[in-house]
Order: sequence, then C-alpha cells, then structure tokens
Amino acid sequence: MGIAEIVGLALRNLWANKLRTALSVLGIVIGVASVITMISAGSSAQKQITSDISALGSNMIMVTPNLKPGARGRSYEHLLTISLAEQIQAAAPEVSAVSPVAQTEGRLIAGSSSTSAMITGITPAYTRIASSRIALGRSLVQSEVDAAAHSMVLGSRVASDLFGSEDPIGRQVVVVSSGRRATFTVVGMTASRAAVFWFNADTQVFVPVTTLIHRMSPIKRVSSYFCQARSPETTAAAVAQVERFLASAAGTSDAFNVASQQGLVDAVKQVTATMTLLLGTIAGISLVVGGIGIMNTLLTSVAERTREIGVRKSLGACNRDILLQFLSEALVLSMLGGTVGMLLGWLGGAGIARIAGWPVSVDLNSVIAAVSFSTAVGLIFGTYPAVQAARMDPVQALRYE
Repeated sequence: MGIAEIVGLALRNLWANKLRTALSVLGIVIGVASVITMISAGSSAQKQITSDISALGSNMIMVTPNLKPGARGRSYEHLLTISLAEQIQAAAPEVSAVSPVAQTEGRLIAGSSSTSAMITGITPAYTRIASSRIALGRSLVQSEVDAAAHSMVLGSRVASDLFGSEDPIGRQVVVVSSGRRATFTVVGMTASRAAVFWFNADTQVFVPVTTLIHRMSPIKRVSSYFCQARSPETTAAAVAQVERFLASAAGTSDAFNVASQQGLVDAVKQVTATMTLLLGTIAGISLVVGGIGIMNTLLTSVAERTREIGVRKSLGACNRDILLQFLSEALVLSMLGGTVGMLLGWLGGAGIARIAGWPVSVDLNSVIAAVSFSTAVGLIFGTYPAVQAARMDPVQALRYE
C-alpha cells in the first residue's frame, strides 16, 4: 500500500468514530494550546517589563546604601550626603551625571483639595538620568537646589488630584510632612508614564534635594544616588569605577549596592525565562495525558477491528502494512490536535497579552517545539497498539467474535 492510500484509510477509520476521535484529539489540543499560551504570555510579560525598565532612564546606575551595620558593627549612614554625589562623579570618569535622591511621605494641600504623595528630593541631573518628560512648565534648576528653594514639580496624578484639569503652574501647595509644614510653588508637571515595580513618577512630587533634607525631613541624609553612564558600552566600566570608589570611601565593599539598568534587565529576563519554562513544562504534562488518550483510542480500535486485521492479512497484507495503518492514525490524531492547539495557543497568548496591556509576542520556536512534541507523543503512544495489531495471528483474528 502507498502512503496516500494508508493515510486515506486512516482518515476514513477515524471519521467513522467521530466522537471518539474528537475526544482523543482534545487532549492534544489542550496540551499544545497550554504550552504555547504559557510561553507566549511569558515572552510578552518579559518584553513589557524590559521595555518599562528601559524607559526608567538612559544607561542608569542605581546606588543604594546597605544600612545594616558591617562586620565590625560600623554604620555607613554618615556617608549618605549630597556631596557624595559630586565625589562619585569626580572619581568615576565613565559617569556623566549623578543625582542624590531623598524621599519622604507627606500630605499635599491646595485650597480645598488634598492628597498623599511621595516627596522626592532631586537635583536637575535626575530629570535627564530618569528620562522624565515635563508636560507643563519646567523642571527644577540648579539655582533652586543651591538656594534650597520651595519649588515643586508635580507628578501627573498628583496634579490631577489637586487641581483637576486646571493649569497647576504657579499655584501654591502646602506640604505637611513629619510634623513640618511649608508652602511650595509649582513650577512644572511631569508627563504621565507607566509604573515600574515600586517606581511611579505620577504619584510623586519633586523638590530640590537640599530643601527636603535641610527644611522638611528629620532624617538628614539621602536615600540613594542615580547615576548615568556616558554610553551603554561603558556602563560596566562605570559600575566598576563607582564600586571601587565607594568601597574605598567606606572601607568595605558591603556598604553600598551598585546595580546597572542592564543588570536589572538581565535579572528580569532570567527570572521570567525560568518561570516560563516551569509553566511550559507543567502545561506539557497535559500533552502526555493526551498521548495516553491516543493509545487508549487505538487499543480500542484494534480490539474492534480484529476481524478486519485478520481479513487483510489473509488477503496478503504484511505486518508492515498493518503497523503503518495504525501509526498513521496516531499521527493524524496528534498532528490534527497540534494544529488546532497551535491556533488556540496563539489566540490565548495574544488574548492574555492584550488584556494585561503587554505587547503580543508569540515565540515561533515554542510553536515548533509544541507541535513537534505533540507529533512525537502520537508516535510514541501509538506504537504499542500498532505493534499489537501487526503481530496478530490472522487465523485467530478471523475467529475473533
């Protein structure tokens, strides 16, 4: 028998038991669709997070202190000064800008409106490092930092909470924080941007770091330093230079944590890839269950068609013909399930991405792997019933009732 004849016979036999065929295919469909959906959703999430992190700033390096005492019980809080930012930039040639950052929570009042917000003390370099866009007015300037001026840039959500659709530029805002009260003048408003992890510029207000530390906050130290490497290619060198300087200044390498933007992106990619692999593996178990369904279907088919097998062998069909017939049925079941599952998996991955607001990303390799695996499952689980059918004694098969 030719291949076309064998496949045609397999299709006719499967069509004769449509419900059983559909139930067998369903297991493969669910398995393939689950694998592709999980991997596609993971890939979409990875792209979104990577994009959000990249949008935080250009070649950004974050320096955060380790406030826990060192091995000898030494505290490094005394190092967290505004002047340390200038020292970092002077000691690291590959760093183009550094901004000390201090933060505290406070209550903002404008007329009859009020809202809570994170008050962030910065220098003008911060706007460039964090790629902040000003929608209205202007950003803070160095003269305001030098004079510890009461100037303020509002996050877009804070501006909406306080002034609605009105222009906030030039308006007065009373800030109450840590039992202290001061009046600020709004000089700008940032453009809205997506939140990334703990960072949401829309719910923050920005003031000169000197004003926050010296006039508003009881804690007279900065909380972190935002640095910018001169180029993406020099980021690693800039990190090494900053780490070397801080280790020298503190007398230990444990006083500060220095993390580059690219390092954070790489860490996120590793975590999401691991989670995607785990979810894909769990989903792949359903493919094995689908393979068991194919085996069950073929064993039932062999039992029902025992006399048919005996008749075909008595008319000259060899073991190879019988083996190929049942293997072709297993392949048709698995490939049909793989094709339908591929389409449903693509739709599922795209649907999850759109609901979550992520970019749609369907990994072609995952599609090929899932369909190939489903085909292999069909072959593996279809081999035993096919071999059983091929080994039948034609005389006993003809006597079978």
